[in-house]
Amino acid sequence: MKEQKEILERQLQWTKKQIEVLDDMDEKLQAMKKIAEYVAENDLSKEEVEKLNSQLKELQTEYSFLEAQRKTDFH
Repeated sequence: MKEQKEILERQLQWTKKQIEVLDDMDEKLQAMKKIAEYVAENDLSKEEVEKLNSQLKELQTEYSFLEAQRKTDFH
């Protein structure tokens, strides 16, 4: 009975961590969407576009890291 409780507690903690990671992933996606919409709606200079592209790449890297975290197996 105690072992089962410990297993369930570990599963609960893993699930909570997964939710946190998914929330972080959603934030990154929303930020990328906001940048893309801003670029589409405005006439920007080359420098502004380059700056925003840099921000997008950084967000994509962060998203990829989070995605890898999310795929960790339950132990």
